[in-house]
Amino acid sequence: MEKYLGIPEIVGVVGLCFRGFCYMLLGVFLEVSFSVFLIEKVTGAPVAKRVSKNHLEGHISLYMYPLHALGMVFGFELVLRQMVHLQMGVRYLIWCVLFTAVEFVYGMLLHKFVGLFPWDYYKLSKYKIGKNGYSLYTIIPLWGVAGLILEQASLLLQFLSPFAVNYFFDKIQ
Repeated sequence: MEKYLGIPEIVGVVGLCFRGFCYMLLGVFLEVSFSVFLIEKVTGAPVAKRVSKNHLEGHISLYMYPLHALGMVFGFELVLRQMVHLQMGVRYLIWCVLFTAVEFVYGMLLHKFVGLFPWDYYKLSKYKIGKNGYSLYTIIPLWGVAGLILEQASLLLQFLSPFAVNYFFDKIQ
């Protein structure tokens, strides 16, 4: 792959961008699906909708895009490399803790610096973690399942990354 533009680093950057973009798309899909089908179950409270439930209205904030793209490439992938040898049950528990912590801290930072956090409807829940509900106790098990599923998606994207890089550079040369 070093043949591309004579700069081997560019190949790595394109691979990271490819995976980041794919993680962002996957994150959008999962967030919207979650907000349509599960949000009222995990909050234990009705969440205001603009249209009837038959429309299957979902939502996501643009503030989530960097977390999905950068958090997965520079956080999740690094942690996964360290945990790949652990048993699935241990990895599940680690993902539960890590994703909940990231959700809590990211929500808190957004609230402090932007004045809001995208899942502020958590405040309605009796299962909220913290006064403002930056996360929910009922969502913790789902984070573990998400982590195990994302492990497979991450491995697939890392496998596909060189093919995407080749395709990209073959098109520009």
